[in-house]
Amino acid sequence: MLLLLPFLYFSLCCFDAWITRKRLLSYGPNVEGNEIIRSLSSKMGPELGVALGILLPSVLVTLVLVALDWPLVLAGLTGYRVRMFINQFQSLQFEKEARRIKNSINQRSSPDDELPPSS
Repeated sequence: MLLLLPFLYFSLCCFDAWITRKRLLSYGPNVEGNEIIRSLSSKMGPELGVALGILLPSVLVTLVLVALDWPLVLAGLTGYRVRMFINQFQSLQFEKEARRIKNSINQRSSPDDELPPSS
């Protein structure tokens, strides 16, 4: 069980980092709610910002908790990351639906549909 928790925790952190990087590249740094990651990605780019803001702390926390043999704390953090995974997944579904609506609106408002200028 002690090997499963760090692996699961770090896997969920990697998913969070991947989706955060994807959003930063698509929408810019202002989309990020975490001020540290927003600042790092603005100054150093999305890849380095995500690596320093999500992955590095996750690795350090995992190593410290495994070294101290605190599986209960690691289980709590893993539960938190599971909830964050659910939030990120729901957000992905929302973004997909928003893009679909936007594309539908753009298709309906083609240049042929413009009104002639009034006299």
